[in-house]
Amino acid sequence: MHEAIEFYHRQFPGVPIYVGGIYASLMPEHIRASFPFVKMHVGFYPEAENLISAYHLLQQVEKWRSWDRSIVFTSRGCIRKCPFCVVPKVEGGMRDQKPSIIDLMHPSHRKVTIWDNNFLASPYAKSMLRELIDHGIEADFNQGLDARLIDEETAGLLADVKSKSIHMAYDWPWEGPYVKKAIDLLGEAGYRKKDLIFYMLYNFWDEIHKKGDTPEDFLLRLKNLMRWGASAYPMRFIPLDALTRTGYVSPLWTPEKLEMIADVRRVLGFAGTWVPYRALADKFIYYPQIAHLPRYILKSSFLSSAWYGLPSAVDIEWTGPLTSEGYRMSKGANSSICPDIVEPSMLSMYFVVSNGEMPQSNNEGGLAKKTGSRSTKHVILPSFLSEASHPSFFSRLKSVSRSGAPFPWPNIAQASAGVSLSNLT
Repeated sequence: MHEAIEFYHRQFPGVPIYVGGIYASLMPEHIRASFPFVKMHVGFYPEAENLISAYHLLQQVEKWRSWDRSIVFTSRGCIRKCPFCVVPKVEGGMRDQKPSIIDLMHPSHRKVTIWDNNFLASPYAKSMLRELIDHGIEADFNQGLDARLIDEETAGLLADVKSKSIHMAYDWPWEGPYVKKAIDLLGEAGYRKKDLIFYMLYNFWDEIHKKGDTPEDFLLRLKNLMRWGASAYPMRFIPLDALTRTGYVSPLWTPEKLEMIADVRRVLGFAGTWVPYRALADKFIYYPQIAHLPRYILKSSFLSSAWYGLPSAVDIEWTGPLTSEGYRMSKGANSSICPDIVEPSMLSMYFVVSNGEMPQSNNEGGLAKKTGSRSTKHVILPSFLSEASHPSFFSRLKSVSRSGAPFPWPNIAQASAGVSLSNLT
C-alpha cells in the first residue's frame, strides 16, 4: 500500500489520493502518520456496493485476459462475533442482503467466487443456491461456510452446485459436533469428504477474555478431521493490527511449536492442505510425534522387501495399545521423540540415524548427498519391545537384517526422523 501511494504521488503530485479498504478502516492513523496528504475513507463506499466490477479492464493485462469469473458479495457482515475476526469491527452484523447472485455477475461469466463472510446466514441463501443450480454456475465459496448452519436441505443443494470443494472452519474444540454433522450430511449428499476443507485457526490469544487455543486442542481438532475423513488447512493467527506476517506468538504457544507446524506444512499435504489419505491420517492420529514417514528410505539398499512384513509379526502377539519411552538417536544426540500410543502398523517407522546426520533434502535425491560411514547405523527400538514379550517380531526382525548380527546390529536401517511434531502436546 505504501509503495502504491508513493508511486502515484510521484507520478501525479497534484492529484488527490484516496485510500480505503480494510487497512484504512482499521489503522487510519498509521497511514496518516506517513502520508498526511492522503484522503482517508473508513468503512464502506456505498456507491460501489451495487456496481459490477469493470472486468473488461483485465483485457489490457496479458496474464488476466482469460479471466472468466465474477467476484461478488451477496451480503455484508456476519451473525457471529468471533474475537479473532476483523468482520465485526469493519462490517458489523448482517446487512445488505441481496436476493440474487446472477444479477451481480458479469453476463458472460459462468463461474462465480462468493466473498460473503457468512453466506448461509442470509435469508436468501437457499434460493440463491437453487439459482446457481438452475443456471449451471460453478461457485467457489471462498470465505468458507458456517458448518453450524448446514442442514440436510442445505447439504443437498450444495452437493448439486458445481463446486470443486467446500471450505468451512473448525476453530474451537467445542465446534466438533457441528463439524462432524456437516461432514456427514455433505458426505451423504454426495460430496467426497476429502473435498471438505476446514480452516483451522491456531496461535490465537484473546487478550480481553484471557483465553485462546492451545497446541493440545490444535492436535485434537486435526485428529478429528483425519478420523472423519475431511481435509485440514491450518491458519496461523496474526493480530489485526500487525504490520508483519510473522513474529506474533500466543502466550499458549511457543516459537518452537509454531515452527513444528510450519515444517510439516512444507513437507506434507497439497498447497498447505492436509488431505486425509490413509498414510497421512495414520501419522496424525496414531503417531503425531513423527508426521513424516520417509518411505524413500525403505527402498534403499539397506533393507530387503521382507522389512515391509514386520508389523504383521506383532499382530499375533498384540494385546492392546502400547506406551513407549520413545526412541532416541545414539551417539548422544539431544533429541527424544516419544509417541503416546502406537498401533502395530506403525512399527515400521522406528528408524534412527545413529551418527546424527540427516539427508540434505526431503526427497529421494537428498540421500545421494549423504556421507559418512554406514557401519555406525543401528536400530533403536522402544522399550516395550523385547525378545521375551515379542519373540516372533524379533525373529522376523533378525531374519531381514542383511548382516544377520544380533540386536543391536549395524547396517539394518538408515532413516531420517522426518518432520517432527515432537512435544507438540
